[in-house]
Amino acid sequence: MHCLERSSVRWEPSLEQFKNLTTKHKALVLLALLIIGVSASVFAAYLNWEPEPLVRVILFALLALAVGLRAACRERLSRGASILFALIALLFSVSMLYGEHIIVLDSYSGTIDDAYIESFGIRDALAFVVIAFATYALESAGFLLLTKGVSGKRGPTRLSLDRVSAHHVLLLAALLFVLWLPYLLTYWPGFIFSDSLYSLDQARGFTPLANHHPVAYTLLVKACLGLANLLGFSNTTGAAVYSALQMAFMAGCFAFGSCWVATRVRMPLVAPILVILCGVTPYVATYSIAMWKDPLFSTALAMVSLLLCDLVLYDRAGKKVGRAWYASYATLLVIMTFVRNNGFYVTLLIVASLLAVLLVKMRRGGRAAARAMLPSLVTTGVVAAIYLVVTGPVYQLIGVIPSEKVESLGIPLNQMARVVALDGDMSDSDRAYMDELLPLEEYRSKYRPCCTDLLKWDANFNGAALDEGFLSHWLSMLGRNPHVYFDAWVMQTFGFWTVNQPDAIDYRGNIAGGMPKDTPTHGIYPSNKLGTPTVRELFPANEWSLPAGVLFWAVVYLSACLLTSGTSRGLLLGIVPSWGLVATLLIASPIWYWPRYAFALQCLVPFYLMLFSLIGRAGQARGKMPAHSSFDRRAISS
Repeated sequence: MHCLERSSVRWEPSLEQFKNLTTKHKALVLLALLIIGVSASVFAAYLNWEPEPLVRVILFALLALAVGLRAACRERLSRGASILFALIALLFSVSMLYGEHIIVLDSYSGTIDDAYIESFGIRDALAFVVIAFATYALESAGFLLLTKGVSGKRGPTRLSLDRVSAHHVLLLAALLFVLWLPYLLTYWPGFIFSDSLYSLDQARGFTPLANHHPVAYTLLVKACLGLANLLGFSNTTGAAVYSALQMAFMAGCFAFGSCWVATRVRMPLVAPILVILCGVTPYVATYSIAMWKDPLFSTALAMVSLLLCDLVLYDRAGKKVGRAWYASYATLLVIMTFVRNNGFYVTLLIVASLLAVLLVKMRRGGRAAARAMLPSLVTTGVVAAIYLVVTGPVYQLIGVIPSEKVESLGIPLNQMARVVALDGDMSDSDRAYMDELLPLEEYRSKYRPCCTDLLKWDANFNGAALDEGFLSHWLSMLGRNPHVYFDAWVMQTFGFWTVNQPDAIDYRGNIAGGMPKDTPTHGIYPSNKLGTPTVRELFPANEWSLPAGVLFWAVVYLSACLLTSGTSRGLLLGIVPSWGLVATLLIASPIWYWPRYAFALQCLVPFYLMLFSLIGRAGQARGKMPAHSSFDRRAISS
């Protein structure tokens, strides 16, 4: 389905044209500008970005351009595209209202008196309408520009399918490693967090292996410590070995991703620019030496996204991906699946998406057309099956303690706790069950709206009760308190989907939030190898990053544009991992916001920008190509 019903977009406004308008038309234009001005002011007031006057001016200019383009051009969106963009505009407007009304005085340990949602009023109802219409205008005009351009003569983008140069990747990876090295020396042997201690305890045999923190990750930590000890070095050096391995992995993946984008869009300078940006940005650099699961998981997920995009592009060019693709894809998929527990669910979504693509291709072109996708589906399915076998029978055989059930029930548990804390509607059976989990009188002081950790870790919390009857009681309380449940979900996830919550937009505590530790009990002693304390000002541990909420809506808009453009729809496969990550955060996030959980979205920003540049042009060039024309096997019109 093509979303554009006519053929061209032309808009060349000028002062001379305005002078030639009739008095009536001039009045209408001035009225439109007045409405745009009011809309920009309302939008800016709710957006909460500083400096607000500048934001208001920028929004006014964008809205004026959008409205002018839609009014002057002859293009119209199809009904399907209009409905989809309208739905996104409405949801975005709702998110803006909630972002404006969420008050957080203490985002981690605050009770319902410290983190709550203010009541909505008439002002908000008017703002909802204004923001929704303004968002729709920006969405639709942006889509027209992406698909046709201002002149209506925008040509197809020529994507190269040349091999990514291994020589260039190695050079840029080495450069990136060198740029990150001062951080390792400044914070030697890397950041050790409270979460890291669980893996260290298991790696050193202090506690039994448990899959709460994935065993595969713990074994990696253990191998690094063991290698250092084998060579006669301390555990401090072992932790540094871990940091160095993670730095090397991330540097290689980031260098490949930069070269991949540069190669595909035929812009060689893009690669070194992206690598240097990653190298000098403290936010990215500190991940490379952080003993968290997230850097490995997020980097692997980002690379899987690029490889899935390649699968689509090669298939459209009539080519097959080679053995190197399958080896890289399987390796990265294993890392993504095994080092963080939500990686398995992302893999399952990829399996479902590849199966859907396979069935569509079989329906349209028979088995031969689907043959290229089948090996990738099998590869993904095998990795998922291996995960189930290893984390099931194998872990059980070697005595690994499975993940606690409460870890996957954080949001549902908080929803039920909120009902009790607010003295909501419950049956006698529900009340007895909640009292079994935690004494009823304690919920008001123990329920934390923005984080479930302190509730599930409370000394009086009875996790064993979750094994029987949890779902039935959750559903029973949902039917009686749907609004309370929704508010509980909002308070625990809002940082990942609002764009105007100040605490999320200006979040700078990514590393500090992990509470870096001195770990003498494990023989790990942090030090500053560069000596002078001033280097910590040059290489700071905490820095601002792109908010996850902004990236969330960018992915939503990108997905809608790809879906409605028709010709670019197949490229949606490349952002399936992003949606898998987003889904796990919206369903099971333990805390209202932490950038490390959404790091993969930040890694993929160059990839998203590339996909935006391809919208609506994949089928145009192929449609224009004569049947007898010679096809450049190194490039594809996309």
